[in-house]
Amino acid sequence: NDLDGAKIAVQKISELPNPLAADVATYLRAQIFQAEGDCNQAIDLYRVLLAKFPGNKDTLDSMAGCFDKLNKRSDMIAVLHDLHAKAPDNPSISLLLADLLLREKKMTEGVGVLTELIKNNAKVPQAYSALAKFKTAQNDKNAALAALQEGLKQNPDAIRLSLSLADFYQAQGEHDLAISVYEGLLANHPNLDGVINSLAVLLTDHYSSRAEMLSKAVQLTERFKDSDQAYYRDTYAWALIKQGRVNEGVTVLQDVIT
Repeated sequence: NDLDGAKIAVQKISELPNPLAADVATYLRAQIFQAEGDCNQAIDLYRVLLAKFPGNKDTLDSMAGCFDKLNKRSDMIAVLHDLHAKAPDNPSISLLLADLLLREKKMTEGVGVLTELIKNNAKVPQAYSALAKFKTAQNDKNAALAALQEGLKQNPDAIRLSLSLADFYQAQGEHDLAISVYEGLLANHPNLDGVINSLAVLLTDHYSSRAEMLSKAVQLTERFKDSDQAYYRDTYAWALIKQGRVNEGVTVLQDVIT
């Protein structure tokens, strides 16, 4: 049994002289309880850890998972409110609290948490993405866009924040602006396969009547011809097909399927 082996390993870790060994062992025991479906025992151990390390993301996320499984999300929100009152500038606490408040549709409260976090620390890119989600859910698209743009002003190298902006533009049908975001990312980070793939999909899906756009999609995705990622090879195949190179594209697709 894998869990039995894990319990033996945890016991050995707990006996190590390292000052953090006991805490690591406590976390791993909680993970084992959670894997066994005993979330109440796991939560008790997570509480012990949070008393010592209140902003530990792994502990917070795992504890939230347990409360969700028990259909007690409100209890996790209460825990986070207590932690947030003591450390309002801790990103892990604030971001998780905001995420749970969004799921519970507590919009004003969630926006307040994120606004406070940004005020205390403007260098947390995830806070702006999260704030944009709230504003989008409130159907305030201008405020959502403003949040993303301000986030990038404060964190110009935040790749995920740029991707959030590209996603926002695509959701609004502003495909030219999304392309600009992707191209800006690739100018600074030319080997981001995920960005290359997203840009190529956008070009083939929405600009298939423009030969130069299809040529660009094929050029971008040629690097995926022998990729281990079937999804990327699929993008290359469809770029070829839409360009009119049907036989080549079908050959790539057959390789993907087999």
